[in-house]
Amino acid sequence: MEGEQKSKFKSYKNLYRTLYPQLRVVAYHYVKDVEKSNDIVQEIFLNAWADYNEFDNDNDNDITEFFYDTVINTCVNTIKDKKK
Repeated sequence: MEGEQKSKFKSYKNLYRTLYPQLRVVAYHYVKDVEKSNDIVQEIFLNAWADYNEFDNDNDNDITEFFYDTVINTCVNTIKDKKK
């Protein structure tokens, strides 16, 4: 890994460690299933990593808000899909 890529990976890893536990709780609040909650949050982090270069690393509040909003929206969509 190049220096800049290593730095981004380390930054993303810290973001994951910080937000993952909180986001799992939020997801569980909606879907009421531990395994599904974990899956939702992991999938969001995997998808976000692919676009991580486009994030503004200087604004942690925007990144945090993005993850919370994405988890909530994914959970709501999961619930809607389950009812169909």
